[in-house]
Amino acid sequence: LGLRMTNNYLADQLAYGGLGDAEALRELGFDITLLIQGPREAQARFEALLASQGCDLPFEIFPSPWNLAPLLSAGGYDVAYLADHAREEAHKACVPMMVGRTLSPLYTGVEANLVQLRELLRLSGAEVGA
Repeated sequence: LGLRMTNNYLADQLAYGGLGDAEALRELGFDITLLIQGPREAQARFEALLASQGCDLPFEIFPSPWNLAPLLSAGGYDVAYLADHAREEAHKACVPMMVGRTLSPLYTGVEANLVQLRELLRLSGAEVGA
């Protein structure tokens, strides 16, 4: 799940530091690694920010979008949940991608979200449960 990849003023991203969909994905059984765009020397600052939000997910830092493809390739990820402009980098890494912040909200969105995620997992060759 990519963080700090876009500059915007969406209330949920500002309020939750971009972590708004992390819990939904975790509830669906995904093992999540955060991919945080920023300077590597800011690791302690990112750790503190995540801890202040009660987030204990592992994370990797990458300085620019052009460093993303090698990071995705090395990480062995089944699916990437990233800002739209990262699509080419995910493609280079052969990692199916879902555009971040596109999960449909509330109970009415669950079925559509599951269909989309199942298709991404199928594309990645990951084993999909019932």
